[in-house]
Amino acid sequence: MLKIKAVYSALCAAGILVCQAAEPKAAFSPAKTFTKVNISAKSPNVNGRIADGEYFGAMENFGFLSHQKALLSSRQGRCFAALDNKYLYLAMQTELPDADSKVNLQTLYKRRDSKIYLDDSADLLFVTPAKDMVYHLIVNSKNYIYDYKYPIVDGDAKPEKAINWNPDLKIASRMNNGLWTFEIRIPLKDIGINNIALPAEWKFQFGRNWKNPLEISALNKVLYFVQPSEMNDVVFTSDAPSVRFNTLGGTYRKGNNEITFTIDNPTAEAKTVKYSVTVSSEAAPRSKEETVSVPAKSSKKVVLAYKDTSKITNDLKAVFYDAANNVIYNRNFQWSYPVPARWIAP
Repeated sequence: MLKIKAVYSALCAAGILVCQAAEPKAAFSPAKTFTKVNISAKSPNVNGRIADGEYFGAMENFGFLSHQKALLSSRQGRCFAALDNKYLYLAMQTELPDADSKVNLQTLYKRRDSKIYLDDSADLLFVTPAKDMVYHLIVNSKNYIYDYKYPIVDGDAKPEKAINWNPDLKIASRMNNGLWTFEIRIPLKDIGINNIALPAEWKFQFGRNWKNPLEISALNKVLYFVQPSEMNDVVFTSDAPSVRFNTLGGTYRKGNNEITFTIDNPTAEAKTVKYSVTVSSEAAPRSKEETVSVPAKSSKKVVLAYKDTSKITNDLKAVFYDAANNVIYNRNFQWSYPVPARWIAP
């Protein structure tokens, strides 16, 4: 098992396998996202089904980008992260093959710590506030896990020094409605956390390794999945509004754009949020800017809807601020029409 991990870690290190702003002006970059979220008052139910509001106040982000690009990959999904006083919760929801494609998710490896990274699989990586380890899970569609951690030295992960890591996970998944959904619960004690001090600065990376055809994607433009400097910053707190990016719209590939965010306010008083959502392209730019008040213990949708079937590249820039002009969420990526063939039978 350790030999397999060493080989995989060496490949990651070689790059063969891919393994806060306080000013009103946000620095946009497809290389990173920033999200401020809240400790969950109600913990997610780890059952392989993501219910409406289950990740209220927590992290939800739509959009996987092709490896080393700012462009959405041809197949898509969402990722989630939540934290309570005992557990870290990670989840992902990605597209299943089209019914007429004659493609199934590749699942050849059915043993913990086997070569699961060669299957249709998902990568989940994170760094805790201690900033001493990168924790890495890979999961396939049959819930088999490949897990290990790397020490961080002078800010860089050292995958060639991988350490065996077998946390006491709870995992559940299901495939329905054209989606593969899985949720994972990790005890905080298994990642060296006894008490949570807020605000807590974490880093996350989510990746999806697609087969038929091969396509490697991540939440942001990234070269090495394992490097903390290329991960996405998430700050957990208990007193701030937060933003979830839900979707570009169910038929955005056909030009029916319905770009949807949800502003959550889990606090006991109303919160003011200012936002700007802009899509730039060769066509007329589309944008929505507004300052809204979100009542206590409530949510408010932000939707930018329009139709455009031009063969163009779209550049999305979204930024949300709290009442003190602190950035609580930003995101930047591109997508193009037409979308290439997404599933090809082997």
